[in-house]
Amino acid sequence: LRVKYDDREITFHELFNKLITEDPRFEHRYMVFRDLKKRGYRVECTPNNEEIDFKVYMKQKNGKNLVSAKAEREEFNIKPLRTLCRTLNNKQNQLWIAIADEEGDVTYYGLSSIKPKGNIKKTIKEKGKGVLIKNHVFIPNKEFAYTLLKTEFFGKPFAKGLQLSLIETLYLMEKKVLDVEHQGKLISFKRMKNLAKQQQPDVEKRYRVYKDLKQKGLSVKTGFKFGTHFRAYEKDPHKTHADYLIDVVDKNFSTGWSLISRGVRLAHSVRKTYTLAILDNPIEYLAFKRVRP
Repeated sequence: LRVKYDDREITFHELFNKLITEDPRFEHRYMVFRDLKKRGYRVECTPNNEEIDFKVYMKQKNGKNLVSAKAEREEFNIKPLRTLCRTLNNKQNQLWIAIADEEGDVTYYGLSSIKPKGNIKKTIKEKGKGVLIKNHVFIPNKEFAYTLLKTEFFGKPFAKGLQLSLIETLYLMEKKVLDVEHQGKLISFKRMKNLAKQQQPDVEKRYRVYKDLKQKGLSVKTGFKFGTHFRAYEKDPHKTHADYLIDVVDKNFSTGWSLISRGVRLAHSVRKTYTLAILDNPIEYLAFKRVRP
């Protein structure tokens, strides 16, 4: 192919430079297009769509994937991605996010809106008491501690009792199955929430997601060792690994793609799904998975 501009044949690099000047996104869009073609896909450009750059027709399958090309240093913005996922939920198409780094390599993530669901049944009926000591609540009664741990998998064994996190404590207090004593007196749910906020300023945001996941039948634990807010299990956490690593974000959340990449890669390496829990009404969950076209 030869290209002329102003009646003069121009080189590939001259053409490339001109296109980048006219369209700042052209460079990483081209890198993604080239990578997909090298992988043997039939690729169709979508010039009139701001968020979808390509349609990729799948090998040996009917249907196509929609590809949104991004640059490594481009901002991650949750709003347009949510809109795309809602649109695709009613279709068979899948959404790939293709991120071109500064070395020209392309990483692909599958993105979808999900509805987590577990089979952890709510069976706790008896009421017990705990003691608040700084940022944990301790359940001294052995029988009540056993019930919390074995039926809905709350807390962690401590001495002959159980140690609960602040969020677990709030949930059990709101469900009217736990009284909490602090400095020799029983405290209200509101007082407990205020004390929790002193230890963890964003506890209310996290608690909204925690409660929603519990209502969906999941067992929810801290995700600190994985660098996330929560890890969540669809089944007995004593017998299986977590299914999700979850971060809680606002509905206008934005960040760098490197942060998202870190979360997806870690989750992929431990066979979990990296998920953003978006604080809206209702809470929405976006799941990212590493894909290899």
